Amino acid sequence: MVLLFKARDGRDKDELDFRALAPLLTADQRAWLAPRLSRPGDEPHRWAAELVVQ
Repeated sequence: MVLLFKARDGRDKDELDFRALAPLLTADQRAWLAPRLSRPGDEPHRWAAELVVQ
């Protein structure tokens, strides 16, 4: 949930937090977060592609 709020600002420290936390997210957490990073109709957030479950 914290990453959802951090995604808005694009500050360096938010990017560092994402880089540290993203690898720790479960597949369910990634699936929940990725579509919520941007508003409907907007371009996908830059983090969304990195959250795709492989």
